[in-house]
Amino acid sequence: MMGRPAGRICPGAGSTGVFGAAQGLPLAGQMRIRPENRMKTESVVLMANPVQFIQQTRAEIGKIVWPSRREVLLTTVTVFIMAALTATFFALVDILIRGGLQGLLSYFG
Repeated sequence: MMGRPAGRICPGAGSTGVFGAAQGLPLAGQMRIRPENRMKTESVVLMANPVQFIQQTRAEIGKIVWPSRREVLLTTVTVFIMAALTATFFALVDILIRGGLQGLLSYFG
């Protein structure tokens, strides 16, 4: 069944001769949710308490490990150094390619 698009008619694909959604199979990236679980999920989403949400959000923010000033400084310096090295590399490659093409064009042109 892999490699065939959903809804493609194919002999031997079941009683309907159709793969995918027509057979009731979930498509790629989809999950099946039982009807009884679907109702529970929807009721939880609808009954969210704003105060409880804020409390949970503050608790989750409290779990974050923030970087120290030294870590931020070292990471920033590293990013700038790598950006400068990358820019220098591509500038040199550009000069080499431009010189090579100018040489070829002056030789043949």
